[in-house]
Amino acid sequence: MKGVDVSNRLKQFLPYYTNEFSNNFVISSLTRSGTTVTAITSTPHGLSTGNYVTVFGAKQAIPITSLTRVGTSVNLVSTLEHGFVDPSKYGKSLRSSLTVEVIGATPSEYNGTSQLLTVTDQNNLSFEISTTPTTPASTPGTLLIRDQGQFNRYTDVVVIDTTTFTYEVGDTGGLTAGGTIGVNVSSRVGYAATTQAVEKFYTPDIERALQSWMFVVLNAKTTERDGVTATDTQTQTYRNVEYYYQSSQFFSIYVFLPCKDQLLAGPASDLARELELPILKTLANFQFSSVLCDEVYQPTIYLGNEPENLLGSHYIHRYDFAAKGLVQEGDTYDKSDGTLLKEINIGSFGTVDPFESITLFNQ
Repeated sequence: MKGVDVSNRLKQFLPYYTNEFSNNFVISSLTRSGTTVTAITSTPHGLSTGNYVTVFGAKQAIPITSLTRVGTSVNLVSTLEHGFVDPSKYGKSLRSSLTVEVIGATPSEYNGTSQLLTVTDQNNLSFEISTTPTTPASTPGTLLIRDQGQFNRYTDVVVIDTTTFTYEVGDTGGLTAGGTIGVNVSSRVGYAATTQAVEKFYTPDIERALQSWMFVVLNAKTTERDGVTATDTQTQTYRNVEYYYQSSQFFSIYVFLPCKDQLLAGPASDLARELELPILKTLANFQFSSVLCDEVYQPTIYLGNEPENLLGSHYIHRYDFAAKGLVQEGDTYDKSDGTLLKEINIGSFGTVDPFESITLFNQ
């Protein structure tokens, strides 16, 4: 795990839950042609080519061919695959959370978010309706579905003008995005080697001290086996025991909150507690990549949070996490790369008396 991995995760997903560490702009139009997405903002974005942003809130817009009401249900036919799974494959407790969102239909009673009822195939589904609009709909409208990384992403941009920029995606198509779309710019999330380095970066700058910042610091990485800290690994070699240890990579998130005009930094402390949920939504249970044989760490564990310090005009709060993994035989020295012992040739002795001494010799 590297600090940049955690930092990028926060930059990409934290804006879904809080605007405390960035500046956001509204995107009025988001369209895709081939692998290029064009975004138009409602106000000047202030970006430069090569800047990184997070686009969030976009939903894929799929044209609807027809909407036909049958009693309290509506049959929907889409021109493109919608990606829904039949609700019968889910447990009863989850079915109520499966919804369909329609916009731009006439009569307007078809519009809104409704419970998904059935999925016949990838172009046909039905949803529940509580009113009795004229059927079929004179204007079928558009189906909005959750975007799985087609539009929403952390990416670098190419600036076209003051309100337009483009970015590249891996998929092709001509879909238009819907929903309430935003772009997160000027992210105030970073990573550092130590907390001392962070404080030196933050405190001398007046402009920084007036804004909220977040920093990732990787702490110690420890190893243990069966709950006992690893010490003498040679013991296992002597006993011919398979080499493996559980490893724990600890890391902390430091939040710097301005409190110049606050009495005893009480409001800043309360804000730090409110930020617990956005941080958990972003990091807890996420699996970071590993350079070792297992390739990924186990789901990230949340260890808790506490006040770190109060330094003049800013309050510091710390959130602690750990990611567990394995150190295995394949991560260690490969004994086949060299010969540790000389070969001993006993030679040919024919029939040997068990009480007779045998001379061993080296070659």
